[in-house]
Amino acid sequence: MKTPGAPRSEPDRLLAMTPLAAVVRLAAPTTVVMAVSAVSNIVYTYFVSRLGVDAIGAVSLVFPVSLLAITAMGGGIGSGAASAVARALGAGRRNDAAALAAQALVLSVAIGLGFGLALQVCAAPLFRLMGASGPVLASATLFARVLFGGAAITFLGGMFDSVMRGEGNVRVPAVWSTTSLVLQMACTPLFMFGFGWGLVGAALAMLACQLVATVPRAFWVLGGRGLVRPAFRLPRFTLTSA
Repeated sequence: MKTPGAPRSEPDRLLAMTPLAAVVRLAAPTTVVMAVSAVSNIVYTYFVSRLGVDAIGAVSLVFPVSLLAITAMGGGIGSGAASAVARALGAGRRNDAAALAAQALVLSVAIGLGFGLALQVCAAPLFRLMGASGPVLASATLFARVLFGGAAITFLGGMFDSVMRGEGNVRVPAVWSTTSLVLQMACTPLFMFGFGWGLVGAALAMLACQLVATVPRAFWVLGGRGLVRPAFRLPRFTLTSA
């Protein structure tokens, strides 16, 4: 039972609002992230275009695959995890919410590693099937192998966000997503031209910025700063007589 002066959690604050105010509070951070993401994509494309037509063609081939993977992970598994955590919390089952969060995080890493491994093997045949050849095929294959080599980082960061959203917290994920995008706009030219890494630098800049934003997310979620602290437990197997 809460005392009158006790600080309220984010779900409590949302429940105390009018429906319109709650929708605005939930939607505003996401809207900001989407706007910054659009600007970041334009900046990213501009710098890649400085490498020539082949580089632009390569990135144009890889990005739909990347978008499909992120959409499947975030829109599918991530949304499911957020919903499951939210329903468990709403029913007062915090232990179940903690277990669900842990399972979602482990699943995101496993899928990220599997997806990254698959692209290491299948990138060239996939882009050849999409019509690429010559320098564009070589550049797309290299870019995809580097970018998806860190897919586990990308997926894990997204799943941390999903766990926080399941708690009703949309501001913290938005802050770190925006931070990652702003850093990416600054680091992309540095990695590409300052270090002389070209298209590989473009992929590494994206991964580095995602990693920088994933670390504080991990401290927030795993450190129990929110309503859910993931509970990682090994499954127990018992033998019973028939």
